Amino acid sequence: MQPPNPQTVVFPVAGIPYRCNTNISQLAGVRLSSYNEDFPFQQDENMDEADQNHEEIEFDKSTGKYTLSTYVPRKFYGNLIGKGREIQREIEINSKTYITIPHKQSSSEIVTIRGDSKASVIMGHKLINAKIDLAKQNLPVSHFFNIPLAFCESFVERMNEIIDSIFEKFGSSRGLDRSIVMDPKRMHLTLLCIKLFSSDDEIRAQQIFKDMEQDIKKIIGDSQGLNVHLKGLDTMNEDQSESNVLYIDVDKEHESFQKIQLIGSLLREKMRNAGFQVQEERIKGQGIKIHATLLNTKRRTSTQESGSQTQQQPQSKHPRRIPVDVRDIIAEFGTYDFGTWNISEVLLSRMNQQELLPELKGQRPHKGSGFYETLESINIGDLSEKKA
Repeated sequence: MQPPNPQTVVFPVAGIPYRCNTNISQLAGVRLSSYNEDFPFQQDENMDEADQNHEEIEFDKSTGKYTLSTYVPRKFYGNLIGKGREIQREIEINSKTYITIPHKQSSSEIVTIRGDSKASVIMGHKLINAKIDLAKQNLPVSHFFNIPLAFCESFVERMNEIIDSIFEKFGSSRGLDRSIVMDPKRMHLTLLCIKLFSSDDEIRAQQIFKDMEQDIKKIIGDSQGLNVHLKGLDTMNEDQSESNVLYIDVDKEHESFQKIQLIGSLLREKMRNAGFQVQEERIKGQGIKIHATLLNTKRRTSTQESGSQTQQQPQSKHPRRIPVDVRDIIAEFGTYDFGTWNISEVLLSRMNQQELLPELKGQRPHKGSGFYETLESINIGDLSEKKA
């Protein structure tokens, strides 16, 4: 069998084939003599010049071994070790290296790769990175950039009144339950969700975000902050009778809409260019959606489909989502004017589901308001409701 792409090297780790999307001539001098499950290869002395000059690889004259120390967040150690060290052994066999992974009780995040040649060490490094990249894809987003709405007390008061009105009028709607309602003290406009896997990732993302301050202020173009007009309710899916997310929309006709989109696009570009994985909310094929969540069935703590029943949901890693019939709610509030609000900050915050890193436990939520834990903020003006 021939490789599916002559520019792609395929190798198995724990029975799973991985592809390294690089020119074979650049793959640390590794040459495939055939293509099969055992991945036989021989190391070529004519390695690519960039690999020959790999500055991070050290040579120990006393042992005749090459060594590369690479940073790996602790949360990925299990992905490199596997059950009974199966994955680690296969990486070592396929790359002809010996890999040292710190003990789980260790504070070190440095994995060491040793081999008889630079080619072996670099191949081991590529296999490790491939395994980590796969693990990252399967992890949920951990942080998000946002425009907080909850910092204005009058906004929180108004939303509490609207939520009470919804339950008074439509509390018997199928699937409606208080547990799926976003707390007004946490309401925000989501700009971009991102995956950060370590304290080093957080620090780097904070610095990139802080360096964007002047660019963001230039987009806003007003020292008094950003006036955001919220109008109408909509769902993430076409069928309003089977909705999992109901959100407050940003008025697309208001001057702030384009500014918010530009800020979101700038964040997406900067974070992607820095190598971070981002998640974009795409609604009904209309592109990136800036929104403020009102209802989300992921938050549900009861199994009953009626809002009046509160039986506790059994513990489950992936509980079944019970959708909501929001047709009556949208009929009433679909074009409702939620007001124009002057926003004072743009934030980088942690998702509330994420377990805090050991060195960051005990950090207080932003401003002690009950909002999400916030790592970095850019001040853009005063906070208030913009009176018409």
